[in-house]
Amino acid sequence: MRERNLPVKILVLLALPLVGILAVTNESVAQDMGRTGKGEVFGIWQMMGKDTASGGGVDLNFDESHLFGFGLGYNIDENLNVNTDFLFGSSDLNAAGVTGDTNIIAWDVNLDYNFMEGNFTPLVTGGIGFMNFDGDFGSGSASFSETDFSYNLGAGVRWEFNDNMFLKAVYRFNWVKLEDTDSALLMDGLHVAFGITF
Repeated sequence: MRERNLPVKILVLLALPLVGILAVTNESVAQDMGRTGKGEVFGIWQMMGKDTASGGGVDLNFDESHLFGFGLGYNIDENLNVNTDFLFGSSDLNAAGVTGDTNIIAWDVNLDYNFMEGNFTPLVTGGIGFMNFDGDFGSGSASFSETDFSYNLGAGVRWEFNDNMFLKAVYRFNWVKLEDTDSALLMDGLHVAFGITF
């Protein structure tokens, strides 16, 4: 059973672009530093919320996790940015009263749409990729390893605070369906990237 207040999270998702639109009304913030044709490299922190995958009469509970990684991107024009990110972390697990943990490796290819041409803009993003889970239960008595297709959607803001540095904050919904489960895990949370353009 999902332990999340989805209406509140949807309101947060809708509020992030609104904050960006309000911020660009400030003329000093809206100065255009020009993204077109620039590459970028960035570090990432991402929170993934807890969720439960069910299958074969067993509920597999994933705890909240924090992933760290890096990414590369390219600004096709002022609005479109294509990027890829690599994330690494771990999560605690519980199934039928038995505890365990798993290492997580995630790789995504994403397309961001920046609504404004200025250096502070709301954005939406979507992407596809893979997530690898490698872990065990009961102090190593039962191990597992699998790689599954994943996809994501999100919304947030991007702030380029000088000619070659930026901060991006996105609330991202990540879905991944594990083998032999009935429905996809929803591992949503804040995704923050800090990087440089060149």
